[in-house]
Amino acid sequence: WSVTALPISARCPNDATGEVYLATQGKQPVMYEWSDGPTGRGNHRKNMRPGKYRVVATDALGASNYEDIEVKSDVTPMNPQVRIRST
Repeated sequence: WSVTALPISARCPNDATGEVYLATQGKQPVMYEWSDGPTGRGNHRKNMRPGKYRVVATDALGASNYEDIEVKSDVTPMNPQVRIRST
């Protein structure tokens, strides 16, 4: 069986507004364990910062699978270039 993730980008580079929806083919209920700590049965996670995550899904029969996920940022940080001219 498989785990499929649909990540939704965060609004800003340091903003915890990213989300991930998960779909599995395992026998329900499925328990999700995230690489950054949270565990639970919900297949929708909110308030995620941009970054790389791994989620391990374990179904009711004890079968496990994982998916590596990247939550991106919609906005690229500005890197202004300042030029100083001497007169």
